[in-house]
Amino acid sequence: YNIQSNGLIASMIDAKNDNVYFALFEHNNNSYTIKEDYIANNINSVLDLLQKYKENEITFVGDGSILHKEKFKLANFANDYQNLQTSVSIGLAALDKFKCGFTQNSNTISPLYLRKSQAERALEGEK
Repeated sequence: YNIQSNGLIASMIDAKNDNVYFALFEHNNNSYTIKEDYIANNINSVLDLLQKYKENEITFVGDGSILHKEKFKLANFANDYQNLQTSVSIGLAALDKFKCGFTQNSNTISPLYLRKSQAERALEGEK
């Protein structure tokens, strides 16, 4: 929500050990659509996924994109302000959800876990 220009926006949050939380959005006249759903994966897998968009200009946001900046060729990166999570961008995201009819009590909101924790994966591997 910090990027106002139309086009593709790749959001990457560092998930440590060369992994990122990733999603690809398209911004078109104040409307956002998800082009690639939320995933947690190795940065190289995300780069492979982005190959099908190589003809498109993509703006990269998030600390994961900054951390792996050298792996992108001719990419646009958000400026420091655009990489900040602000109350304005959170409010705009909430307003979009409200306009789409998504309402819920704040007590029922829970995080979106994209994969099991390292401890859970290790425990399952021991079985």
